[in-house]
Order: sequence, then structure tokens, then C-alpha cells
Amino acid sequence: MKIAYVLDTFPVISQTFVVEELFGLRRRGFEVLPYALVHKQVDEPIPPAYRELEREMVFVPSSPAPLALLGGHVRLVLRHPLRYVSTFFWAWRKRLTRSPLKLAKTAWTLARGRQADKRSREDVFWHFVLVPEFANAMASQGVEHVHAHFADNSASFGLLCARLLGTSFSVTAHAFDIFTNPPLLPEKLARARFVTTCTTRGLEKLRAVASASGVQARLRLVYHGVDLEKFKPTAAEPGGVPILLSVGRLVPKKGFDVLLRATAELVQRGHSFELRIVGDGPEREKLEALRKELGLERIVRFLGSLSPEEMPEVYRKAHAFVLPSVIDARGDRDGIPNVAAEAMASGLPVVSTTVSAISDLVRDGVEGFLVPEKDVPALAAALEKLLKEPELRRRMGLAGRRRVEDVFDREKCIDELASLFRKELKREVQA
Repeated sequence: MKIAYVLDTFPVISQTFVVEELFGLRRRGFEVLPYALVHKQVDEPIPPAYRELEREMVFVPSSPAPLALLGGHVRLVLRHPLRYVSTFFWAWRKRLTRSPLKLAKTAWTLARGRQADKRSREDVFWHFVLVPEFANAMASQGVEHVHAHFADNSASFGLLCARLLGTSFSVTAHAFDIFTNPPLLPEKLARARFVTTCTTRGLEKLRAVASASGVQARLRLVYHGVDLEKFKPTAAEPGGVPILLSVGRLVPKKGFDVLLRATAELVQRGHSFELRIVGDGPEREKLEALRKELGLERIVRFLGSLSPEEMPEVYRKAHAFVLPSVIDARGDRDGIPNVAAEAMASGLPVVSTTVSAISDLVRDGVEGFLVPEKDVPALAAALEKLLKEPELRRRMGLAGRRRVEDVFDREKCIDELASLFRKELKREVQA
């Protein structure tokens, strides 16, 4: 079976779970064809698997030539006139931009190959304008099903392609694409053959959206697993001063400012340790300034972005993992951060917050500690327990490894997803 996998942006190093899932489905007999809306140019190290996928990827042109775009629409019309007309009017009715003047301005912006505003980038009508590159490529490749990762723009393009080609459609929803209320979410739930999400909180939110909209949605919880062969515990803790590790993009929802303030409290209490933060992002300058303000230059190290191949060694050198996630101003929040599962697979206790779906992964007091968001004293107290009690770190670390073996083994999770594809699409795939 040929399945188109539609992503928003590629490559994104923090989305290793998508790449692993795609290759895992291929190993199980599915022919998965990659598509992405945005071709991101990155300076950070890119694993070979990403480069391999990048060469296969069909991208939406960043500056589509008007004549080529028109030709693409003509091919879609000739392929199936009724489906094209039906999809055009559906996209027109569902458009966000109502002003004729605004529509004309956006058309002129796109014609010159320039970036449209955020509302236009989320508008399904403009997605329809740009969709021929995807839909025609899928038709020529013989795609039988369209699956979108993330329920926002990716799912809009995936839904349009499914309508134009007459194929089935499904979605994997995550976190920000559920909780920030993306356009047409009820319509996507209604049209999808099935919708998976990777957290119980995401599942509850999708059920609420479906119920409020009167939609009968086929929703399933399927976790993203971790590679248990790649991430393994060490025989014994590393020596030297305890190392607290945090990994994530330097963005508000990760709560790194809260972590720095908790670190300052621990230093004031006389604890000796080092905090290492792996990742980069728009908040780095602000966070480095806060580190200086708090007098933590000798305690806190920003390591920048590291490749997935480097991460197992980073976990092996740490004593505990911390990620104090918060809900940001847009309502965005973490799902289950994959880095927390990697840390647990590596035998580390985890300290995080109750705000994200990490409670699916970490049980408070068993594999680590969960504290309220933005609560600096509570975060400092949880970390203090781990700094003071090596035996507690060891016990929680072993419990964390057992937890991911039982529930978050990547191969088991991909098996579950593959089984869902076979069942819902009612097609046998030869392994």
C-alpha cells in the first residue's frame, strides 16, 4: 500500500519520532512516500537518515511560478473535474479571508513568491491554491492513502489531496496542533478514517472537540516510542559533581527560565552540581542574560544543538533529567517530550511538571517527580531530593527504564500503528 506522509516542515531534528515511524512502517511492508510543506535550511548536524529522506521529499515550492501553478490546477481539473470543482467550492466556503481586497493582496504576495501573513498561511483556500504540487505528485506515484502528521496546516493539505484524488485520509495529532485550536479541526476529524494522538490529554481534547461539533471521530491513542537499543542505562552512575540535564528547543513552553531560577535557589542552599542545557532557539540570548543576572555562569552550560547520534553519550554523563514545561501565551504546551523518554530509557530519574502530558510517561514519586508549572520552590525541592539521595536516583532510574520497556518501546508502538493502518484501511500489507 502506498501511503503519503504529509509533514509541515522538514528537516526538524526535534521530530526524530516522525522519521523513525516512517522508516519503521517501511520495514513492515508499507510504501511510505514523504511530503513536506516547508523545506527548512538548517546549519545543525543532520543524520544520514534525514538526508536520505530529504532527497525523496516532495516540497511545496517556496516561490511557485504562476504559470506552473496554473498548469498544475489544469492537470487536476482534467484528472477529475467534479472532484476539483467540489473541492474548490469547499475550500472557498471554509476560507478564513473574507475581504476581496485582502484576497487580492495575498494573491499578489504569493505571485511574487513572498511570505504571506500567518492567517493566510493557515487559510485552507490558499492551501488549495498551492496544493497542485502535492496532489499531482501523489497521483503520479499511485498514492492510495494520505496521512498527515500534525492537525494544522499539514492536515489541511492532506485533506485537500485526499478530496482531489478520492483517497482515504488520516491524521496524527500532537500537542500545539490540538490545544491552539487550528482551523477546521472538526472537519478534519469528521473526514479522517482515523485520528491518532500520542497523549491521553490530547485524546481528551480531541474527544471534546468532536463532541462539541457533533462529529463521529475514530480516535486512537498511539504513543511514540523510544529506541531501547540506542538509549541504555550505564552500569553505574558517572563520578564527579552531579550533572542535571535538560534538552529542548529554547522556547517559552519549555520553562527554562523557571529552571534557571530553581538552579539559583539550589546554589544558594549550598548544593554543588552542574546544569547542562542541550538545544537552541529564539530564547537563547534572553536565557543567557538571565544566567548572568543570577550569577550562574559557572553552573549552567548551554551546549547548543546536538545531533541524535551524540545524545546517548550526553544522557550517560548525566545524573538526572529535568524539563519544567509550561503553557505559553498562545496556549501551546508539550505533549510527551521524546527527550524525557530517552532519558528514562537511559536510566535517569525525571523531574517535570503536571502541565504537559508527561504524566503519561512519568508517575510522580515512581520514575521521578512532577511539580506545578512555574513553581520555582517546588522544582528546586524536587531536584534537591535527587541531588541529596543517590539511592533515590538509582531506584527511580531503574523504574523509568522498566516503564519505557513496558509502554514506550518504539518497535511495539510502531507495530500498533501498523496494525491500525491495516485494520482501518482493510488492506493486507506483505511484510
